[in-house]
Amino acid sequence: MFVELKLMRIRRREQKKLSAENLTEFKYIKHYISESTLSFYEKEEVLQQILDTMLQAQAENKSINLFVGNDINEFCDSIIMEYRTSKSFMLKTINFIEQLIIWISLWISLDMLFKVSPYFELGSIISATLFCCISFIFIQKSELKGEPKSYLKMFGVYFIAAFIMHALMDFLGIDKHNNISLYSIKNIFIIAILLVLIWEIYKVRYTKQKSV
Repeated sequence: MFVELKLMRIRRREQKKLSAENLTEFKYIKHYISESTLSFYEKEEVLQQILDTMLQAQAENKSINLFVGNDINEFCDSIIMEYRTSKSFMLKTINFIEQLIIWISLWISLDMLFKVSPYFELGSIISATLFCCISFIFIQKSELKGEPKSYLKMFGVYFIAAFIMHALMDFLGIDKHNNISLYSIKNIFIIAILLVLIWEIYKVRYTKQKSV
C-alpha cells in the first residue's frame, strides 16, 4: 500500500509537466486503465511508465501518437494484457494476503468502534476473510475473461456465502459472537505489520527489477 501511494504522489506531481493536449490524452488513458481489473499497484506502475514515456516524447517535441498509435483504447488494452500475463505468482500471493490483512483489520476496527470497547467478535474475522476471498476470486475471473468487474454479483455471492457460513457455524455450535480481546492477539497484529513491511520492500525491489 505504501508503494502504491508513493507512485500516485509521483504521478500527480509529474503529470503537471505535460502540455494541455498531452495531459488530456493522459487523463483519458488514466481513466481507461483505472476501469481495468489490474490491481491498484499495477495501475499506478503502468501509469508511471506511460507518463515517463509521454514526458520524454514531449521533451523531444515528438507527437504522442508515435507512442500510443492512432487507437488509444487498443494501446491501453495491450498494456493491460501484458500485465495480466507477466504478473508473478509471488506478487499475486502477496497482494492477496496484504488485502486480507487490511480487510480483517478494517472489519475488527469497525466492530470495536461500534462496541466502543477493545473487543471484537469472531464473526468479524470470518466475514472479512470470506469477503476478501470472494472478491479476489471475482477479480481473477474478470482478468482471465477480460471482463469488467461485476460488484453487484460479487456482493450477492458474498451475502449468500456469509449466510451459509453463519448457518454452518450455528449448526456446529461455534459461537460467532464470541468476544476476542485486541490485547490477546497483539503478537499476531505485530507479525502482520512486519509482513506488510517486508512485502512493501519486496514490491519496491520488484518494481526496480522490472524497470531495469
